[in-house]
Amino acid sequence: MCCRFVAQAWDPSEASDTTLWLVEDVGEAIAQTAALQKSIEQSEAMVQNAPVGIIVTVNRQVVRANPEFCRMFRYAPAAALNLVGRDLFPSDQMYADLGATVGPLLSAGKPAECEMQMVRGNGDVFWAHLVAYVVNPHETSSGTIWMITDRSDFKRSEEAQAKAMLENQIILDSAAVGIVYLKNRIIQRCNPKAEQIFGFEPGAMLGISTRAWYQAEADYQRVAQEFYPAVVAGTTFTQELTLVRTDGTPIWCRLSGQVLDPDAPIAGHSIWVVEDLSLRHANEQALASAKALMQGVFDSAKVSIIVTDAQGIIRMMNQTAASWLQYDPKELIGQASPRVFHDLDEVVAYSRTLSEELGSEVPPGFDTFVIKARLKGSDEHEWTYIRRDGSRFPVHLTTSTLLDAQSNITGYIGVGVDMTDRNRADNAMRVAQMQLEERVALRTAELASTNLQLQEEIARRKATEEKMRQMAHYDGLTGLPNRNLLMGRLEKAIAQADRRGSKTGLMFIDLDRFKQVNDTLGHDAGDELLRQVARRMGEVIRDTDTLARHGGDEFVLLVPDVAQQQELADLATRLVRVFASAFDISGNPVVTTPSVGISCYPTDCASSDELMRCADHAMYQAKTAGKNRFHFFSTFVA
Repeated sequence: MCCRFVAQAWDPSEASDTTLWLVEDVGEAIAQTAALQKSIEQSEAMVQNAPVGIIVTVNRQVVRANPEFCRMFRYAPAAALNLVGRDLFPSDQMYADLGATVGPLLSAGKPAECEMQMVRGNGDVFWAHLVAYVVNPHETSSGTIWMITDRSDFKRSEEAQAKAMLENQIILDSAAVGIVYLKNRIIQRCNPKAEQIFGFEPGAMLGISTRAWYQAEADYQRVAQEFYPAVVAGTTFTQELTLVRTDGTPIWCRLSGQVLDPDAPIAGHSIWVVEDLSLRHANEQALASAKALMQGVFDSAKVSIIVTDAQGIIRMMNQTAASWLQYDPKELIGQASPRVFHDLDEVVAYSRTLSEELGSEVPPGFDTFVIKARLKGSDEHEWTYIRRDGSRFPVHLTTSTLLDAQSNITGYIGVGVDMTDRNRADNAMRVAQMQLEERVALRTAELASTNLQLQEEIARRKATEEKMRQMAHYDGLTGLPNRNLLMGRLEKAIAQADRRGSKTGLMFIDLDRFKQVNDTLGHDAGDELLRQVARRMGEVIRDTDTLARHGGDEFVLLVPDVAQQQELADLATRLVRVFASAFDISGNPVVTTPSVGISCYPTDCASSDELMRCADHAMYQAKTAGKNRFHFFSTFVA
């Protein structure tokens, strides 16, 4: 053990051998002192190596700062000790807000915690998390310990995540198809279109089983047996089937989807896309019915019906025509109609009559049958048909044009009536014509409905294409207008200046030493610098101005409706000032400056292209003059 000895003579006035000794056991005290010293050394090591900034303030003056604080706030250790609390915050108001938040707690000897913006020594503002507690809760004026964590990356990530979630929600809400997220076939989330398809009120589908979609249990089980194994195996599964709305109304739908948890395809998450095909299915059924009806009318009509293309080649004929002519329809389809069953002498004679009537030569051939229909839409004439056995019979032939949606002639239809028994043929003609017109009217109405649906789909697609064209006018990196949009706005600004008698300014901005950033920090850092530069410049321009990325590290600012040169000079001064503080690129302070060239229409030039060249030339003059400045192309005339 360790002891402390104290010795004293028994009687100091007399020499004697008698001595008084006091012995004290100091082992425990020495051990406590050593433990305290070790604790102090450990605490000091923790402070010096802590991953958070730590400072001690007394009377709002920094009296101690660890290395992480100096790194975080860009101060040298000696400079950090000259700071007061206000130096660490962007404004007086923010500093006052801090006091209002943590002051009452610290004054009561309690720890305090908050999150707010702070400012580095280079002027960069960043989000920080602060934890503070007094050194001695019983003597709050003895000092305060602050632990500071940089939350910049977290804030940026949080904002990016919020933006991505908002964009995804907008896409989900505006989708033209139903989108449903399932777990164990229970609806976890869905978009408004899915609720609309199945007839649910907003939010009413959440938490219900997809069994409600199916008419029968067998259908519900079959989808599980066919869909999930197919998707897990990598097969694209899409199926059209009849589902039911919440009111029991059957609807035709196309189901497709993807399993998100392959190891648990049903119990895990899956996403389904539901397309409502009810209208299309109804239109298809109506079209099929109309086609069947038309074919029935076509085949059963007691008149000869022959359809040709625009050149006179037979494409269709009904059974009556084939029976009258004693041919199988397959023998005549693909043949030129005048050559097969017409009297060629009759054709030549009628072509001469038409030539005199119309005042221009009509060659004998197919034109003889259709020229009046081509001019008027339809024509009637009596012809002689020749059967396979050579016998003849008279036919009253009505020829009409077939038109496409653009009113172009695609073919002709000839309806012939056997004139052998005029009365019977007239009656049959009236009945058949009436039936045909009714069926054509029905078919026309059905086709009009289908055409309306197609036009609506075309309109939607055009809207989508227009949105994509709009996206083509903005720079993908900075979100600024690109050169195409800039030039369009420049032309409008020049036209406006001509009408108002005002002027249009153009600034060509080039970043100085940008290549060094790419070469030293990499292209990702260069891209981030361009985005930060765009944001800073965007904060000082007018709402009517257009800041565009011209390419690389070049920007162009369009300033319409300018009255005096000083407006452009003031704006250029603000642009140069925004580069005064360094940019924080992945924790690295990066300094870049602008060289700005300014030109003005119509003072300097008479066209948009010349205005761009003048501004570009002025920019190079600014670079030559020493960079980080602006230069006018010529004297401004007010």
